Amino acid sequence: MTTPRTLQSLRHKAFTLLELIIAVVILAVLATIAIPTFLQDITNSKSAVAAESAAAIARDAEGMNSSNPNPDGSVNSVTLSNLIAATGEASGSYISTATGFEYDATNGTSACVVFTGTGANQQFTVTKGACAGGGGGPTTTAPTTTTTVPGGPIVLATIAVGSYPDAISSDGTHAWVVNYYDNTVSEIDTTTGAVVNTITVGSFPDGVSSDGTHVWVANAGDNTVTELDAATGAVIGSPIPTGSYPVAVASDGTHVWVSNQNDGTVTEIDASTGSVVNTITVGSNPEFLSADGTHVWVTNFSDNTVSEIDASTGSVVNTIAVGSGPVSVSSDGTHVWVANFYDNTLSEIDATSGAVVDTISLAAIGPHVLAVSSDGTHVWATDELAAEIDATTGVIISSTTPVGNGPVYLSADGTHVWVSNHDDNTVTEILP
Repeated sequence: MTTPRTLQSLRHKAFTLLELIIAVVILAVLATIAIPTFLQDITNSKSAVAAESAAAIARDAEGMNSSNPNPDGSVNSVTLSNLIAATGEASGSYISTATGFEYDATNGTSACVVFTGTGANQQFTVTKGACAGGGGGPTTTAPTTTTTVPGGPIVLATIAVGSYPDAISSDGTHAWVVNYYDNTVSEIDTTTGAVVNTITVGSFPDGVSSDGTHVWVANAGDNTVTELDAATGAVIGSPIPTGSYPVAVASDGTHVWVSNQNDGTVTEIDASTGSVVNTITVGSNPEFLSADGTHVWVTNFSDNTVSEIDASTGSVVNTIAVGSGPVSVSSDGTHVWVANFYDNTLSEIDATSGAVVDTISLAAIGPHVLAVSSDGTHVWATDELAAEIDATTGVIISSTTPVGNGPVYLSADGTHVWVSNHDDNTVTEILP
């Protein structure tokens, strides 16, 4: 039987022959009439950054260091929070450039701010690194250009990792991404966006979860879990045996839960000892799972259901019908969000009652939603683009954030969103 993990990149392998023919025809048309407009739309989308409220603007203006005394808040869109996100440092100096300015943080990291457009259409981009061509000398204040910009998240960086990056997990200090074909994990410093370590794990690592103390890696090729020290990246102990073809893992700090796709089970591991304490039968072809400390939520791809497990007893207490082909799941303790691959929707489940309370269409981001991650305030989902959803209302806030080539999984830690891109071996770092 074909499983979703047999089709490693669901987004690319779900096309039928008819869809392929249609795609070729569309591309031919675009090549003659639409490519210039399409490329310009992409440029504009990548230039878009989030405009802040007047209160936030005033706060950031007051928080600027002595090298940028802007009491009037004249730089009302290039806020200190954007520059801190790009450099990891709140203190620095400004250098004028032909199109904007370069912010040199005291920690040696730079951010380049470039303005584009004019009048009400003026936008800017904030990227890590020095501006091309250098600057025109130090200044005491940043440019006083007032900009009006569309709302939306900022793509801060594109980070090269290993071969075929798959699942990703951020604990707020580091983001950990498994590289399926390399049998490695890339450790990314969330402050600098730099890869600080590459760690060899088991065969075909397919899932990863960090609880802030340990990092747990599900190795689909050898039916094991590798435990890493989150502080050092060192491998701890011997590989832990699981069920058949473990594809995802979730830790709540006390227990570690592993979904085994081929035998329809979840392996429960004691996080303090690394010992297997339970094997739980769930639905058919379990994919992802999410642990919030009270319950564990498991997507059963072939059943179109979610299994709810009581974290204290390890018992299945509910089986919930959701959309078609549930792939990814994320719980913030209040709501559970399920990405349904085949009907391109999100199912919202009340974490207390287990009832489905909303179904949200994600047609705006591509044909098949692949992954979902919630930080409690916002929910993020991805396919060809990334969508941001209000976790309280279920309303889509933004659905046009560009990511890399072949985006698959993502992790939201409350400060940044990290997206793994299969086809270009990168991770996209997004500032909400």
